[in-house]
Amino acid sequence: MELIATGVWLTAALSAGVVALSGWMLARLARPQRAAVAAQPMVRTSQVSPELYDDAQHDVPVQERLKQSWTPRPLPKPLHLSPGTVAAAAMASVDAAAELRRAAARAEFERKAAEVAAPVAAPVPLRPVAVAPTVAAPAEAVSVAPAPAAPSLYASMGVLDEADTGSMDLDAVLRRRRAAS
Repeated sequence: MELIATGVWLTAALSAGVVALSGWMLARLARPQRAAVAAQPMVRTSQVSPELYDDAQHDVPVQERLKQSWTPRPLPKPLHLSPGTVAAAAMASVDAAAELRRAAARAEFERKAAEVAAPVAAPVPLRPVAVAPTVAAPAEAVSVAPAPAAPSLYASMGVLDEADTGSMDLDAVLRRRRAAS
């Protein structure tokens, strides 16, 4: 009774009708169309030309005309290569700053090389170690003094000094560029 009173039976009936209609349409689409196929005879044809057409033979005059009518335009010279331009001045200032950094690095390298090449203290001569007598002697009778240790040349190997970062003053570069404009 509730199905009739609320109208839910209508939704169930419409759903069943849609399912039936869908099944009928699928079955109809699955059947071959005999009438349409029988009306048109099956004839296999292929499009074959009697000769091969060679595009290269027929396009030669066009290609020749294109070769004669078009010449490439030369590219403009880069501004930084033209003397007296702002770009040339900016590139010159960048090159000068790089040369200054290289000169400073070279001077620092030569200074450190001069420090390393400074005369090194003479090596400590080796002394023969006293050989213990074959007769067992009291411990206080035989004493060997240790040789003083010389500083090793390799003690500082791998230790890095504070490296110059090579950063340039951006404000100064921008000031030069503005002044050149």
